[in-house]
Amino acid sequence: MPSKTFFHLPAEKRERLLLAAEEEFARVPYAEASINRMIRAAGIPRGSFYMYFRDKEELFHYLLKRYQVGLLQRLERVLEERNHHVGDFRHIVEISDLFVIKELVKADCGITFLYRKAVEKELAEGSLCQVALTDFQISHEFTFLWRKNSAFEAELRETSRALWTL
Repeated sequence: MPSKTFFHLPAEKRERLLLAAEEEFARVPYAEASINRMIRAAGIPRGSFYMYFRDKEELFHYLLKRYQVGLLQRLERVLEERNHHVGDFRHIVEISDLFVIKELVKADCGITFLYRKAVEKELAEGSLCQVALTDFQISHEFTFLWRKNSAFEAELRETSRALWTL
C-alpha cells in the first residue's frame, strides 16, 4: 500500500506517476520495467518515489488492486442500472486462477464473466457455453500479464497479440 505521503500529493501528481507506471508495465515485462523510466516520465525525483512506494512491486500491486476495484465498481453500476446489487447473489467468491474458475463453472458451481478469448477452446468443445445477456455492454482497458519464464510464455504472447487485433 502506498504511503500516506502519496495520498497527500495533489491528485494531478499522483495520477501522473500512476499513468507513467501503467505505461511502463504495459510496455515491457515486469522484470524489465524501470523505476527510472517511470519517474522520468512522471517528472518526479527518485527519492520522492521511495517516499510513496517501498519498491516497484508495491507500486505494481497497488495498480492491480486499483484495476480490480474499478472493475467491481463498473459491475456494481451495471447491476444497479438493472435494479440488482452484488449482495443479491448468495455467494460471491474471488478466484484469481483462470483454470480453477473454468473448472468450477464446468462443474456447475457458478457463473463468471470472462473474455471470449480466454474460453475459446472450451466454447468450441462445448464444455462451457455462453449466455447472452441483453442490454449488457461493458468494456474496459486491461493489461495482459504473465509470469516471466512461464512454461506457457509462447502461448501467452500469442494470445496477447491476438487480443490486440480484436
